[in-house]
Amino acid sequence: LGWVSIYALIMTLVFFGLSIYAAIQFFDASGTKELLMWATIFMFSVLTMSLLKTWQWLQMDKNRILREIKRLELQISLLAKK
Repeated sequence: LGWVSIYALIMTLVFFGLSIYAAIQFFDASGTKELLMWATIFMFSVLTMSLLKTWQWLQMDKNRILREIKRLELQISLLAKK
């Protein structure tokens, strides 16, 4: 799943850039409709970044748990041989 993590990282950077662009456009907007549009784009980008980062954290945690389970399996098999 390394390529998926790299893709998620790239998409996080893309949405970070989009959120900065939307924030700049929000402060330059003059009409209410424009303000709502740029605010919605900004909030969507921040939410997407948060979800991608949460997914990446869960993947790292899953790998850590699997490594510990394999370590316990090895210790149990060594004890069973004795």
